[in-house]
Amino acid sequence: MATLNDNGIDSPTAVQVMQSPGLMIARGQIQGQEASNKFGHNPAVGVTEEVICDGGGVYAFPAAATKLDIVSTETDDENPGTGAWAVRVYGLDTNYEEIDETVSLTGTVIATTTKDYLRVYRMKITTGGTDAVKTAGGGNKGTITAKKTGSTEIFAQIQPNEGQTLMCVYTVPAGKTLYIHGMSFDCARRDDVIVRFKYRNALTNGVMSTKRLHGLYEMGLSENFPVPFSVSEKVDIVMTAQTTVGSCPVSGTWEGTLIDNT
Repeated sequence: MATLNDNGIDSPTAVQVMQSPGLMIARGQIQGQEASNKFGHNPAVGVTEEVICDGGGVYAFPAAATKLDIVSTETDDENPGTGAWAVRVYGLDTNYEEIDETVSLTGTVIATTTKDYLRVYRMKITTGGTDAVKTAGGGNKGTITAKKTGSTEIFAQIQPNEGQTLMCVYTVPAGKTLYIHGMSFDCARRDDVIVRFKYRNALTNGVMSTKRLHGLYEMGLSENFPVPFSVSEKVDIVMTAQTTVGSCPVSGTWEGTLIDNT
């Protein structure tokens, strides 16, 4: 069995010597480093700037840690229905530490998390009925939302049949730094679209700053950064888009490595 050397890296075997660093990170062979990938889709971006996520519009980060009400628009999203039965929620607590939990769905009746979330950046279905496991047309039957308890404010949602959130929204956890080495955007119609990668310091509640900006016209765009750029702990990140006229489906992705600061 491989052991960790003084740098926190597995002592390489003959096979590992031939592996790329990215593959070793994906396999969990480099201590304190993990792959970080976020992707989102907005089906109808308009002339006003919107976040690239399932719900669209202007995303509002929670002002304080709160329990979440998880609910579907369809009664089949509960055991023993044909849709989703349980969802895993991923986010950060009031100290920006990573937390997650599994919530059993109860259809159109609210199920509340046991933990308090300051940030929510992913939900995914973990178990489901006969329709949820289909390779095409499978997944959750209704739209599943995570809202602030007792409020209509939505922090994450899963569209029907998707099985997980599609949201270009993230906050770097405490004690970690995110190194971004690639991103991409895509628009699916013949429209002029402006896309942005933006972030802000969550601790100071600072304004969003645009770090990348591109214009698209019925095209995709990919960027790779030989020298990754860093995003510090507790920083909120979003991808946004807007059209010059009409509406257009827009997708976005970024890839990086999340590394422990110590």
